[in-house]
This record gives sequence, C-alpha cells and structure tokens, in this order.
Amino acid sequence: MAELLAGLEWQALFKAMARHVYAELRSQLRTNDEWAGRFRAALLLGGVSGVVAAGLVCYRRRRKVLRAPSQSRLHPATT
Repeated sequence: MAELLAGLEWQALFKAMARHVYAELRSQLRTNDEWAGRFRAALLLGGVSGVVAAGLVCYRRRRKVLRAPSQSRLHPATT
C-alpha cells in the first residue's frame, strides 16, 4: 500500500512539473503554442526519452527563433 501511495505521489509531482514546464515554455515562445503542447505531451506520456526528444526539439526551435537570418549556418553572412 505504501508503494502505491508513493507511486501516486510521484505521478502527481511529475504532472505538476509538466504543468510548470508547459507554462514556462509557453511564456518564452509566445509565438507558437504547438511546441509547448508537444513538450507537455512528451512529459506526460513519453517518459524520460520523450522528455529528452521534446527538449531537443524545443531547444532547436528556440534557437531558430532567436537566430537572425544573416547568421544562418547554411548561408553565412558575407561582409
């Protein structure tokens, strides 16, 4: 019984963390809620590997938004 309660407490903590990460990511991106939703879904359903994959996607999306077009790796700026 104690193991069951500990498992339920862990799930509640994990879901609270997912809600916090979702809200934080949504406030940072502001432009596209789809990425924050994918991250939240990965947190709730995918376990650790889903979190890592969604984190990489969101990290690359954020870097793409912050990077100016002239700083593209494929087409470096010519001076």
